[in-house]
Amino acid sequence: MGDTNWVEAIEAADNKRLLGMMAEFAAGVGHELNNPLAVISGYAQALLKNETDASKRRYLTSILDQTKRAYEMIVAVRTFARPPAPEFSAVDVDSFFNAWISREEKRFEEAGVALSSQSVSSVSGVVCKTDKAMLSTILDAIVQNALEAISFEKKLSMGRLNVDSERKKTEGRVILCVSTRVKNDNACVQFVVEDNGPGLSVDFPELVYSPFYSGRLAGRGLGMGLSKAWRLAEQIGAQIHFEQSVVFTTGCRWCVELPAF
Repeated sequence: MGDTNWVEAIEAADNKRLLGMMAEFAAGVGHELNNPLAVISGYAQALLKNETDASKRRYLTSILDQTKRAYEMIVAVRTFARPPAPEFSAVDVDSFFNAWISREEKRFEEAGVALSSQSVSSVSGVVCKTDKAMLSTILDAIVQNALEAISFEKKLSMGRLNVDSERKKTEGRVILCVSTRVKNDNACVQFVVEDNGPGLSVDFPELVYSPFYSGRLAGRGLGMGLSKAWRLAEQIGAQIHFEQSVVFTTGCRWCVELPAF
């Protein structure tokens, strides 16, 4: 075994040990925090049930939202550190993509973001072996990241005096596309999510998939969406990479690739 292979093996072992420690930590913290969170949530729900004062209802609703958020953080860390084993099956790419788009349309409508979708003709009849639920979760996380980026940019633009009025009126847009291409002499399926948000900082691209990292928009969301997507992609043998948008003047282009057969 060459020196490079030894280094890779050591790094892989270190990563595995680190993820194991993270999983144990998440399980321990989850066990210790779930009970007090359940008590807080239970009392808040009981008080909210009979509360008529509008301001107190807002306070109680906020308590419920934050306890839910804390629980979701625990679950997210646990899933990242120890994701479930994938259940592989033959998936018709075109059917999967169309069904996924149908489910996503309402989310875009509620967010006030224009959605464009395209299934390239070369995808017809293409099948990939993957975990359908995990693939959906990966794409959901990337789409949610795009919607949050667009939403946050809108809020910032509305509050900036030096941003021109046309930019403030710019509609949020996301393009979803699936196609096939040849990579290293092998056919692969490529799902693309492209948005016209503010784009990602490229200062530390290696940190994009790190848990709770949000270098572009601090404080937005849990910071676990992209790390969860990357971790699940690793489980099903897919790859995720990003670049600046090739369609919009700002924004990101996310590609999820997996082998076709």
